[in-house]
Amino acid sequence: MRIEPVSTYVAQASQAEKEDSHLANVVILGIVMAYALLALVNTLVTSVSARRREMGALSLTGATHRQIVGIVVSEAVLAVAVGTLVSILSAGAVLGLQHVTLSRVIDHPPLALPWADFLQIVTLCTATAALAAIVATAHPRTLRGRTHERVNAPVARKGGPCGTRGLSADADRAPISFARRARL
Repeated sequence: MRIEPVSTYVAQASQAEKEDSHLANVVILGIVMAYALLALVNTLVTSVSARRREMGALSLTGATHRQIVGIVVSEAVLAVAVGTLVSILSAGAVLGLQHVTLSRVIDHPPLALPWADFLQIVTLCTATAALAAIVATAHPRTLRGRTHERVNAPVARKGGPCGTRGLSADADRAPISFARRARL
């Protein structure tokens, strides 16, 4: 048993409480970040699959796979940049209101902004968005929907007895419209 001054004991207890509080904040932030990253990836993959026709049209007009992936990645990075700007504005409003409220209770409340943590979070979100966009558009079939051989294949039409499907006589010579190619 050791006898210490009260000020030393209070300082040690305060330091231990700060460490526990920091650990709890890191765990909570980790859970929130995991959820946010999952939502970000899910949104990007859904967006890419929903825009398959648009990307197929870009492919048919001569855009290379690399150009299409570049467009999707730049859109994802732009979405992260807009989200970052909105979060900075909303966090600034919350911190401002918190500072005003605390200043009524405490003279000159401390204002600590974790810029390093914020930069790490933005970097992680940007990298995850870019990687999700690359993975979502990685397979050329994702962009075209079907292969070019299927696009140029004869069109099956209803005909014959009982509505059986067959090829029309002009199907192999008829040009396929741009809209038809984008649907295939």
